[in-house]
Amino acid sequence: MKKLFFTSCFLCLLSTVIFSQSSSKTPITVFYYALNVDEAFQAELRDADEMLGDWEQVFQGKNPLVEGIIDETYQQLALALNDSTQYELLPITILKETEGKNILYTPRGYPVGMKKRAITHNTSELYAFIHVDVLMRAGSKTNTDLGAYKAENKKIRPGVRIVMRIFDAEGNKVAKYNVMAKTKSKVVIQTRMVLDWFKVGDDRRLEDSDNQTIIAKLVDEAVEMLIQEMQGE
Repeated sequence: MKKLFFTSCFLCLLSTVIFSQSSSKTPITVFYYALNVDEAFQAELRDADEMLGDWEQVFQGKNPLVEGIIDETYQQLALALNDSTQYELLPITILKETEGKNILYTPRGYPVGMKKRAITHNTSELYAFIHVDVLMRAGSKTNTDLGAYKAENKKIRPGVRIVMRIFDAEGNKVAKYNVMAKTKSKVVIQTRMVLDWFKVGDDRRLEDSDNQTIIAKLVDEAVEMLIQEMQGE
């Protein structure tokens, strides 16, 4: 209940901030926003045989990375876009508050609707689809001989992609942006000691906060790249 209350308050506050931006900008209704981790990344995490408490189930069985990064990423996107481009995102709750065809929402309150349904709400002249992916760009696994023991270390190098499409009130695509932020930093998935065919000792991970920091920096870079691409029009 506390999480739902926090999310509701956050979305209301964010909506108020965004809605208060200059009316001279072109308003956009967001009808789809989601942040997901690709299957390869999820598979590596499952291989670690570890349940992560900061993951939550979202729409259609997909897992986003860290709880809260969904909100943080949208907040960064919205504020950066409103401050540095010709556009202004309307409150994310606008489709809930207007009449039109039914729109699906994630448990965190973000629309994951269809363009045709969103247009029936007549909330603005432009409508946007925003999708963020956390990708596994490369992976590695090393084995080190330590006499009778072997040390196994598995790492992955992530990336963050943001895809944004903008449509007019007739459903025609007027703009498309696709940016990808990369890093040389590696997220440690698993470190363990093995003796012949069985494991010795417990798996060891970097603190979750360390891995989250890498992803957060990638999100920052991807947002900056998106704004630069939009400003280049």
